[in-house]
Amino acid sequence: MNLSGSKKARVKLKGMTPATVAIAVLYLGLVVYFMVESYFLSPEQYAGNPPYLLIATLGLVTVFATFFTLGKIEPGRSDTLSYALLIGMGFMFFLYPFMTRVNFWLDDGSLETHVYVLNSDYTWVAKDADTPNIDMYIESSLWWQQYQPG
Repeated sequence: MNLSGSKKARVKLKGMTPATVAIAVLYLGLVVYFMVESYFLSPEQYAGNPPYLLIATLGLVTVFATFFTLGKIEPGRSDTLSYALLIGMGFMFFLYPFMTRVNFWLDDGSLETHVYVLNSDYTWVAKDADTPNIDMYIESSLWWQQYQPG
């Protein structure tokens, strides 16, 4: 009971159901994981381009799965697509750092240090022949111009 003597009223927003609350909590959890893992815990980062196509494909699969599942649980909702897109976006946020975490778990060894030398054409050339060169266009960068090749 509250001060007025009546029973405590629960907040009920329009369209709020256990399924939509679960979706909102799941989305929040996925985004919090993305931020904590990306900025504080991640032992590895992407050296090349992240697998955006794979992340987008898995996100789209999640959108369809959520859309059809929510459509069966709560038929007749007009905002089912919105909730499905929300979960799909949250899952894509989750996948970005999670893939580096899986790579870390499945890696045979630990991270290795490789020595690179700045070449005359302003590319990084590995001293070890088995290590690939890093091809970044840094010639026009004022910061890199302070360093001499070699």
